[in-house]
Amino acid sequence: MRLDNAKVKKWKDLVEAFLKQYKFNLEIAPDRTIIMSMEKENQESVRAYAQRWRDKATHVQPPLIDTKMVMSFANTFQSPYYAHLIGSSAQHFHEVVRIPKRIEQAIKRGKIECSIMDSRTMMRDNSGGG
Repeated sequence: MRLDNAKVKKWKDLVEAFLKQYKFNLEIAPDRTIIMSMEKENQESVRAYAQRWRDKATHVQPPLIDTKMVMSFANTFQSPYYAHLIGSSAQHFHEVVRIPKRIEQAIKRGKIECSIMDSRTMMRDNSGGG
């Protein structure tokens, strides 16, 4: 809107002005290492984490194919999630999200035990301590 009309005589001028203005978006696009280093926060639900992860993953350059996205997402989880996810045959992101959701529910019901370290973390988080 603030572009000087006198400077735009051809479509090419408009394209160049646009690219100059928004080039920074290409420069700061997340890469695969950023999404591979993400982790689910202790109080974060699997659903919220999956949404946060997917939002970042959609901006990765070059784009991830579905199977690579599934493996990258699964590899960000720690125990006990990881052990169940690694054996999964999920091919699509929406399929792989269901697995940690079920694990999360099973942990809450006491059907899957967390390691001692995971239990301490969960107890600390539930008690409100740091």
